[in-house]
Amino acid sequence: MSEHQFSTTATGKEGFSPPRADTCYLCGLPIGAGETASGSLRRFCCPGCRQVFLILSASTGDLPPDFRTTELYRACVEAGIVPVPGNTPSPSAADVPAWGTDTPALEFVFKAGGMWCPACGWLIEEVLKKTSGVLDPHVSFFTDTVRVRYLPHRVTPSEIMSRVAKLGYPVSPPEGEIHRVRAKQDLLVRLGVAAILTMNAMMLSTALYFGFIRVLNPTTVAYFSYPLLVMTGPVVFYAGMPILRKAWAGIRYGSVSMDTLVAVSALAAFFYSVAQIARGSIHLYFDTAAMLVTIVLLGRYIEMHARERVVASVTAHLDEIGPQKVRLREGRGERWVSASAVRPGDSFVVRAGERLALDGVVKNGTGLLDQSVLTGEPRPVAKNSEGQVMAGSLLTEGELEVVASRPAEESTLRRMTDLVTHALDRRSRGEQLADRTSRLFVPAVLAVAGFTGIIMRISGASVDEILLRCLTILLISCPCTLGIAIPLVKVAMVGLGRKKGILIKNPDALDRITKLDTMVFDKTGTVTEGCFTLRHVISKDLSDDEALSMVAAIEAGSSHFLAGEIVRRARCLGIAIAKASDIEELGGLGITGTAGGKTVFAGNRRLLTRCGAGLPDYLDHQAREWEQAGMTVVFFGSDSVTKGFFVFGDREREGAKELVDRLRKRGLRLLLLSGDGEETTEAVARRLGISDFLGQRLPHEKAETIERLRLEGHVTGMVGDGINDAGAMAAADVAIAVGSGNDVMKEAADLIIPGGRPGAIIDAFALSALCARTTRQNLSFAFLYNLIAVPVAAAGLLNPLIAVIAMFMSSLTVIGNALRVSREPGSR
Repeated sequence: MSEHQFSTTATGKEGFSPPRADTCYLCGLPIGAGETASGSLRRFCCPGCRQVFLILSASTGDLPPDFRTTELYRACVEAGIVPVPGNTPSPSAADVPAWGTDTPALEFVFKAGGMWCPACGWLIEEVLKKTSGVLDPHVSFFTDTVRVRYLPHRVTPSEIMSRVAKLGYPVSPPEGEIHRVRAKQDLLVRLGVAAILTMNAMMLSTALYFGFIRVLNPTTVAYFSYPLLVMTGPVVFYAGMPILRKAWAGIRYGSVSMDTLVAVSALAAFFYSVAQIARGSIHLYFDTAAMLVTIVLLGRYIEMHARERVVASVTAHLDEIGPQKVRLREGRGERWVSASAVRPGDSFVVRAGERLALDGVVKNGTGLLDQSVLTGEPRPVAKNSEGQVMAGSLLTEGELEVVASRPAEESTLRRMTDLVTHALDRRSRGEQLADRTSRLFVPAVLAVAGFTGIIMRISGASVDEILLRCLTILLISCPCTLGIAIPLVKVAMVGLGRKKGILIKNPDALDRITKLDTMVFDKTGTVTEGCFTLRHVISKDLSDDEALSMVAAIEAGSSHFLAGEIVRRARCLGIAIAKASDIEELGGLGITGTAGGKTVFAGNRRLLTRCGAGLPDYLDHQAREWEQAGMTVVFFGSDSVTKGFFVFGDREREGAKELVDRLRKRGLRLLLLSGDGEETTEAVARRLGISDFLGQRLPHEKAETIERLRLEGHVTGMVGDGINDAGAMAAADVAIAVGSGNDVMKEAADLIIPGGRPGAIIDAFALSALCARTTRQNLSFAFLYNLIAVPVAAAGLLNPLIAVIAMFMSSLTVIGNALRVSREPGSR
């Protein structure tokens, strides 16, 4: 199904005849080819029709018979949101009648190419903020993505894109990669023209600089002046047109940037030289104008290439490794289908050398999976029946038949891609500060140049001297160095983290990791593997089969991993699982329900108290012995009588003990939290070497523990598996989610470790230190360069040519430092 095709469940209605299956449910236009889904579907030709349908059907669940006469529908047609055959162009936003202040905003994402400096992104944002009907515009400089929320009755997507295009930025939908390539090719052509003509202009000017031509009569001056004018004109007004256009757009909208300084300098040098030709003077600065444009274009081509490399290091393979086709199993045969056509429960086959397109559970077969692109762990993982597998994994050996557990658009790989994109789009506090500083810097440089010119004029300096001095001041400054100092490092860190199996959801968290003095760990699934197996069934009144049958009935619909193990064991033994009703899952306690005419419960000691069930001394004594051995105990019973308990075994993650030792050497206080009993928690803490622990804690009590630590002045990190730890992770200064299997994306996390590798937490500390060090280096250089360069230029110790080269080299220094970081593993 194409990106402009949507579907939603149909409900049927009276008085309205729905269109054919291949036409839009709202407007009736064709929707083109798409995947056919099972069941009754409503399909739409565009997001606009879908959103309008959702609004119109909010009260009744379907379209009213007279929906085409409603004010909402007419306004959306006039604004171009709902396509209608023969529809006239949409009027301006001011002419579209408003139909309420509670209009739901739609989201629109597109690409804006040609952004050469972070200030470009800020300019686009400011212009869109002033556009009627546009809400919350956000521009990502590194991904060239513009994301806006807009009111469909006030402005259309085409009007939004047109507004940006008028600023000089080529726009396209996000899938329009051809536009990015064309933008780079256009820049390369302009750079080539500028370089060739500038070299010739410089050679011609060199003859004058070094006195090769001794006789300078009017004819000789003309021989040199007019060729320089002819060669410099295309450099400034063709090759430099993007710079001039953006500078003019910035001035129109009250924003100045690096383009402003370059445009003012190049035009001043060019037109002053034209005036000198009219006077018959040989004091020309055409070479300066041409060299300025050429070096700036060269710097921006290098910067564009560097950005592509850094961003590619982040998103490398995330989109490409997900195959678009799946070998679907149908009876005894197979056929290739689009991954989006596979539904949860369908079986597909993967053979050696192929990548998985979907998340799922192995139904048959064995094999070795390379999950390094997802988890950063290079060692292949063995998978067999009942094993969970992730989209993007490479099957290196064997053959697997997999049952899909998620649709393609919800796969681990797709969500990982979305997470990385979100991290790139998210501006850190440091970036925001750098942006504000660079925006103030340009007016300050213009003021310094103007003030210097006035002082020199009062002192009796010639116009030539004043022009040279002011041009040098404008050219030596480099606000783009400030603007890219932090963003390049941030993107490099996101890419480096992904290579090490760490997804950085919130780049600001990197600034806080090295400041942590307390680290809190959830137990199950974090420092332990969370792969519980049922070891024993302890009961005096019930056999193992009876106990499993009774408890599996209420656990069958639960998503808890212990419930899954109970149900799995019952099915493996061929035990019939009865139907249950009145199921109630109690977070941090357990589960209750009705099965076989009895009220059945399963959970911890707190659940027994809640259900009014006593715990016989002999059961309590045996349970504590198992808990002291590090096992997890789940009590069960019926009708307020405790019948026995299950014993589950788990083991510590490989590398967890080493992680604890290394964090302790860093001086961190360590605390283990768990919903398990105190004895089990203590046993695990003792084996890992953690002295502080708290067991039998409910989710809200975990969050309260984190809040208490923060109130005591501790900078606290929380490591959890995201199941019952969301509250605690949200309360922590830094939240690290350790994912296993398909449980990768955690809403409350700042950092995510999909493979669950404990050593990745140490890598996160190393990344934080590397990020802080590199950011300090870039900012220190940027500020030091401008702090020294501008006064030196104002003192007249430089000429424009040297100033241009210095400005160019300053940008390359920052870019090179970020590229260096993107290749470093980071020391531990």
